[in-house]
Amino acid sequence: MARTQILKDSWYRLIHDTWENMDGYRTDIPASVLENSEIKRALFILDGCRGIIVSMTDLRRVLSDSPHRQNGTVGPFNVNPHTSTIDGLKISMEIKYPKYKIQSEEEKT
Repeated sequence: MARTQILKDSWYRLIHDTWENMDGYRTDIPASVLENSEIKRALFILDGCRGIIVSMTDLRRVLSDSPHRQNGTVGPFNVNPHTSTIDGLKISMEIKYPKYKIQSEEEKT
């Protein structure tokens, strides 16, 4: 299992583009992270170029019925930035792009 990545009150997970499927990006989360009330948000970094920020309160709610595996993780589940869903359930997401991506999009207009 990957080492848990926590910075201040945020947990983050790097998700490689090969984990993408028709329903979004397949991933999991350590149960200890979901249970830690000091963690306020999750950041999913997709293929190194987009960040999806989700409230841990919302993530805990949508994953409440997800399977807990013997290795200490919850999931797998799909994070879909196109539909703002996790496992098909609508959730508030903030999508961030790197500064260079924003600048190149502005140059096109």
